[in-house]
This record gives sequence, C-alpha cells and structure tokens, in this order.
Amino acid sequence: MSTDGQLKGDSLRRQLEQSAKYAAEHGLELVPASQLADYGVSAFKGQNVTTGALGRFLEAVKAGTIRKGSYLLVESLDRLSRQDPRVALSHFLDIVNQGIVLVTLADQRKYTTETATLESLMYSLIVMSRAHEESQTKSQRISAAWANKRAMADKKIITGRCPAWLKLKTNQKEFDLIPERVGVIERIFDEARAGIGAYKIARRLNADNTPAFVTKNGWHKSSVDKILTGRAVLGEFQPHRLIEGKRVPVGEVVYGYFPKIIEQDTYDAAQAHRLSKRKGGGGRQGSRFSNLFTKIGRCAYCGGPMRYENKGKGVRGGRFLACDNSQRGKGCVGGRWKYENFEASFLTFVEEIDLGSFAEMTGDAPARAGLETTIQALTGRIGQAEVERENAYKLITQPGIDIEYVGNKLRTCEESLVSLNAQLKDTQTELSKYSASVTAYYQSREDLGALVEEIGALDGKDGYTLRAGVAAKLKAVISNLEIGPLGSFPGEALPVTIDEVDKVDALPFFKVTFRDGTVRIVAPHRSEPRKLEMMIAGPSHPSAAT
Repeated sequence: MSTDGQLKGDSLRRQLEQSAKYAAEHGLELVPASQLADYGVSAFKGQNVTTGALGRFLEAVKAGTIRKGSYLLVESLDRLSRQDPRVALSHFLDIVNQGIVLVTLADQRKYTTETATLESLMYSLIVMSRAHEESQTKSQRISAAWANKRAMADKKIITGRCPAWLKLKTNQKEFDLIPERVGVIERIFDEARAGIGAYKIARRLNADNTPAFVTKNGWHKSSVDKILTGRAVLGEFQPHRLIEGKRVPVGEVVYGYFPKIIEQDTYDAAQAHRLSKRKGGGGRQGSRFSNLFTKIGRCAYCGGPMRYENKGKGVRGGRFLACDNSQRGKGCVGGRWKYENFEASFLTFVEEIDLGSFAEMTGDAPARAGLETTIQALTGRIGQAEVERENAYKLITQPGIDIEYVGNKLRTCEESLVSLNAQLKDTQTELSKYSASVTAYYQSREDLGALVEEIGALDGKDGYTLRAGVAAKLKAVISNLEIGPLGSFPGEALPVTIDEVDKVDALPFFKVTFRDGTVRIVAPHRSEPRKLEMMIAGPSHPSAAT
C-alpha cells in the first residue's frame, strides 16, 4: 500500500484476509503483517526494495534469519514491483533463487526454483510490465496535472493547502486571513527584530498560553524557526514535488500568491538578527533577559570574556559580571562587578551621552537612520541568499533532481549576491560620510536612550522585549566594552588580589569604544552606581581613578 487512501480503505483488510485464508489452507504459520507491511512506500519507485519491508525481507533471507522454503504471500505481482520490467524481473528472480516460495493470492500461482518455467516467467514478466505501464501512465498524468497547476499558480489557487494563518475561501479562489494567527506571526517577527532568539520566543508563546498552529504540544524552536525563515509571510509560494520521498523545489517562485502579512524590511531585519545569533551572537536568556552585555563585555586586565554569574540569594548570593579567566584560575585577578550596579551605571552613561554631549547634532539622524536600516536589511537578504545557495548545492545530490533547475537556482543566487553586496558596499560608503565625526551611529544611540528610559518602568513580558532591544542596540553601536572592577586602568600593575578588592578606594571603571571610533572611559561611584565620578574621552588613560 503506497498511499494513505489505500491504508484507510479496504486494501489492508483484504490482503490480511487473503493471507490468513491461504496460510490456513496450506498449514502455514503466518507472520503478523505489521512486521513486513509497506505503508506509504512506492513499488513504482522501488522504495519497497531500497528502503521498505521487502528489502528488509531479502536481507533477512540472505542472512539466514528467514529460512529457505519460507513463503512470501503477495496479492499480485504488481504489489512486488511496478518498476521497469527488467528491474522487476531481477527482484522476482532474486526472491525465488534464494529458495523462497512466492505466492500470488489473486490467481493462486506459486513460483519456486522448480516451477519457474519459461511459461511462468513470461507470464510474470507480462504482469509486471503491465503494472509498470499503468503506474508510469498514472505518474505522468499526475505530474502533468501538477505541472499545469504550477504554471497557472500566478493566475489562480492551485491547491487548498496553505500556511496556518490562512484559510481557503468557499469560492476556492482566494485566501482569508485568520486574524489571531496573523497577530502571532507579527509578534514573532517583532520579537526577532528585537534580538530575541527562536528558542526564547517559543518559551514566551507557551508562557502566554498562545495556541500552537499545528500540534497541541505548544511551541517549539523549530516551529518558530520555520515561520521566521519561510517566505510565505511575504506572499511567496514555492512549488515542490516529491522525489524519492523528499520534497524538492521545482519551478520559479510565485510572488503575490498568498496575502502578504510581513513587510520586506521587517523580514530582512529578523533574518539579520537570526543569522548573527548563528555566528555566536549570544545564548539563551532567562525570563528577564538577565545580561544585556552578552558577548560584548571583556576584562580590562586580561582581555578575557566577562561572564554573567547568578549565585542565588543569601549573604554570598547575588548576580555578577566576572572575568572568566579569573574565575577559572587562569592568571587574572580582575575580580567581579555586581551586575545590578554595573547595569545601572552603564544605562545612566547611555542616557547622559545621548541627551547631553550629542544632543545638538541631531540634524543628520534621519538620513543615518535610513542608511542603517538599509544596511541591516541588505545584510539580512545577503544571509538569506547565501543559505539559498547552500541549499541549492545540496539539491545536486538528490536523486531525480532537475539539474537545469538547480543550475538556474545557483545562477540566480550568485547574481543576487553580487547585486546585494554591491548595494551594501555603496550604502556603507554613503554612511561612512557621517562617520568622520562623533555623530556617527547617533540614531542607534538615540533609540537606545529611549529604550533605557522605558526599561525601568516596565516588567514581565514587555520588560523582556525592551531589554532584548537594548542588548541588540548595544551590539550594533559598540565595538568593544572593557570592564575593570578593581579600578586600576589597563597597563597598570594591579595593587591587590581578589580577596582585597573591598579595601581598594580606587573607583571601578569601564571603557566603551563605539563603532565610529569614539571612546569613553567612565568611573561610577561605588556606593551610588548612578553617580558617574568621571567621563573621560579616550584614548588617554589616567593612572588612577580619583
């Protein structure tokens, strides 16, 4: 049985009854059909031999697990194989030559090495040839019908199957949106743009009891990833066909086939954040997006990463940023900084630097913001094109794939990458005109300042999204963040060990290098983290913070 329809219908019952009857009449012990049934496996494509139960049966015979003289009952020879007659005859003889008794229940014929006469072989060959021709004709008709549907896809709906946020209208000609599901899709893309990963988005959807589209088991990272990477949200439809049990793309993308629910810029921005995470942009965060400085904080003394530590509650508990090398005993005595204090100091610094020293330079902000948005979108589209090219290369190894289609796909990807990279270079050149002054990346800082103002007032879900947005903005505007909990500046000999940190009067500091080259060194007050004792423009380094 090669289709669900056959399985749901009378095919299984009929074959079981015939087998049981024959076994009873001939004194045979019947092996349960479930052990060798080929559900959903095609005899026309030979899958029942290559990957199905018939192939396993032959292997068991050759290995001696199934003894010679055993019977193989099939409804008819066309159940054995619908492949080319020469291939089918080879399978037929392979079974018989192994000492297996092959019985066709429909006509009660029995084939063995003793009864395999020229007449019986000719008869079997005719039956298998007819089965192959029927299956080939059926396959060609189905393929032609679907090819015609694909060709008409830009003019009408070709199938009732559609994304989970759509449903086919009763007129069978248009799709209707499912508003609550469209809202979920929009939320997923909004959170992805804010820098939240697919794993956390799924967790948050489950926490809010948002029904999953397909299963009752809630949301998974894979289902969120599928939505974020799928292009149906843009209205695109990519026809596929089944080859060797795998869906492979065929034909050109049909644009405007589905209703568009996500704008291209939003889609591209989400891809840019998603691809940056694949390249090591950060790990999973807790329910509060605990650490805003993941992957950007470095120890000012040894250059090692600053790790986020949560030691729980109690006298020795708390949350800290600590030098990884120091904590692992790798020769650094850089110490650690209480996380709440460091975050408060840093966000205060962000507010002051945005609303103070750069406040008079807002004239170019809209132009820069537009260029930065374009760069982000182009980066996302380049990442998508690279993934598509990689997938196209993988298609080459698929059996039965249309090489001409793959070639066209690769050519399209290469042309797209050349064009997109040229656009990116031109846009970056345009943006570099603004980078000659400290106003570069102003809009990102301005956005960051706005988020900082909100972050203290909100909590829970909204607070998480805001914190994720702040973390994403930090990565966008900062090239280096050096953290010095002990207060001695880089290059100076440390006067203390970790155990003596509390005895040091020198202020802790952090040094921020923005992507435009601007440097700030900030020394917060120990007991009042929002009070910044100094804000020094680099690169000059004082020998002590006083």
